[in-house]
Amino acid sequence: MASSPSRTDMLFMTIMLLLPILATAQPRTNVTLGSSLVANSANSTWLSPSAEFAFGFQQTAPKGGYLLAIWFHQIPEKTIIWSANRDDLAPEGSRVQLAANGTLQLNDPSGRQIWAADPGNASYAAMLDTGNFALFTAASVNLWQTFDQPTDTLLPTQILNQGGELISSFSDKNFSRGRFLFTLQTDGNLVWYTRNFPMNDIIRAYMATATVGDGFRLIFNQTGYFNLVARNGTLLSNLFSILGASTLQYYQRLTLEYDGVLRHYLYPKSDNTTGGRPRAWSVQDILPSNICTQVRQDTGGGACGLNSLCSMGTDQRPRCSCPFDYSLIDPNDLWSGCKKDFLPHSCDPESHDSDLFMFKDMPDADWPDSDYAHFNPVSEDWCRQQCLTDCFCDVAIYRNADCWKKRIPLSNGKIDPGVQGKALIKVRAKNATVLDPLGSKPGKRNTRLGVIIAGAVLLASSVFLNVVLFASKLFLAGKKSKKVENEGSIVYPGLNISYGVLLLELLCCRKNFEPDVEDERRILSDWAYDCCCDGTVAEMVVELEDEEMRDDIMRFERMVKIGMWCIQEDPELRPQMKRVVHMLEGSAQVPPPPDPSSPFL
Repeated sequence: MASSPSRTDMLFMTIMLLLPILATAQPRTNVTLGSSLVANSANSTWLSPSAEFAFGFQQTAPKGGYLLAIWFHQIPEKTIIWSANRDDLAPEGSRVQLAANGTLQLNDPSGRQIWAADPGNASYAAMLDTGNFALFTAASVNLWQTFDQPTDTLLPTQILNQGGELISSFSDKNFSRGRFLFTLQTDGNLVWYTRNFPMNDIIRAYMATATVGDGFRLIFNQTGYFNLVARNGTLLSNLFSILGASTLQYYQRLTLEYDGVLRHYLYPKSDNTTGGRPRAWSVQDILPSNICTQVRQDTGGGACGLNSLCSMGTDQRPRCSCPFDYSLIDPNDLWSGCKKDFLPHSCDPESHDSDLFMFKDMPDADWPDSDYAHFNPVSEDWCRQQCLTDCFCDVAIYRNADCWKKRIPLSNGKIDPGVQGKALIKVRAKNATVLDPLGSKPGKRNTRLGVIIAGAVLLASSVFLNVVLFASKLFLAGKKSKKVENEGSIVYPGLNISYGVLLLELLCCRKNFEPDVEDERRILSDWAYDCCCDGTVAEMVVELEDEEMRDDIMRFERMVKIGMWCIQEDPELRPQMKRVVHMLEGSAQVPPPPDPSSPFL
């Protein structure tokens, strides 16, 4: 509970009571009823008397929409500190007007109202030197002000009352509402929250002042301090421990940024303050000091997106990165989360996928709360083997004889020395990106693989008839004919062409395959179905005296079966392309195809 007010507390209370009066007494340039601004390249504004702040339109990106905003006008960056329509950008030609009835209205060119402030009975408006834009009565009574409607920033002399809040922007270039919230709750607690983006509700607090029952106002005073005071003016807390800064020497702002960190910024008003260095915004202090370790939520991705890892840079800014062999879902959004760049571990026991995966180690990395199994005490080798043979396991965490198995999506990812241990990222080995379950010799795997994948495109394109015709030509060439070797290629008498070239001819659909009439297509499809079902596809070609040739024929048989599935008349029976690729690779079984019931279309 707050103690009795001291002399210092009474001074804070006096300043707090005087702030509204001081704001009203500031010099101003009045905006009269009927005045308006248009969103276009003219960049017309309503300036404060000192021209340090401007009220008007800023285009968010080339050819993008416009924000009705307030910004620092005397610095090149034109840093925005308030906006009216952050979630509904105004198109070019939109207009903001102080209407005759005292309402401040923002309408698009069609007349649709985008935003409005309607306090009633306003006689004029003014952009003040504090950065506050306000509506006044004829007697200069403040009816409405932007200081009471902050977006993501507070300025010196501004007060955050109970129920007041700051919502971060989505990114450094997208000013719409983002993933984090800073609020002085009605119970007096000053709290940082993760938001249930894109909804408006909150997920979980990641920092708080623990002032329930006491906190009344957060005051950003002109000496650069942030004082949380009780209702009677008693000082409860100074938000930052570093000494403040004078508004005479610096422009200042307190901004909840898109990464969830609350930062106090300073910008020198003159070159004398910088000692000759270029003037720029500098960070005076931040809260929390490490967002990566502070955020830990039950749902959502955490400080970064799902499957991402958060780490603090030397500039005290978080970095969102992906694990090995993962990449960003949206390269333009570092918080979009990460996806696998390889085929997942198949749970089909016949795939023998475990032999095709390996681990890449990431020291001091973890995704807390994403585990589904925990073992202790175990060795690291045991932990690796358990994850390697488990098709559900995507990552294993090993630390101090503890082993946690985790599956995606992973949340609250972080890299920090305090984590200790290591993350074992299970990835597909580079030389096993695509499976070859039929046992081809390593030297010829890639070449044959290309033929099989090309076959997938062929079959999915409904040219299965060419496969059957190709088989029939080989059959007619004489299954008793013997192969001869010619400089490493396999040649079939009667066709006078290498086996590999024949496959290319098949896949390229050249003139070797003439179109047939409907009855012939039906006969061929039935014939192919019979061969698939009784296992006689190999007999269509040659006597299988060579083991390597037998393997090639087995691949051909697999392609024929998949082709039969792809040409089913009922669309619901046809496999999706992803399934087709898996069947061609051998990572999925190819069941016997149904009996064809209709001619090809």
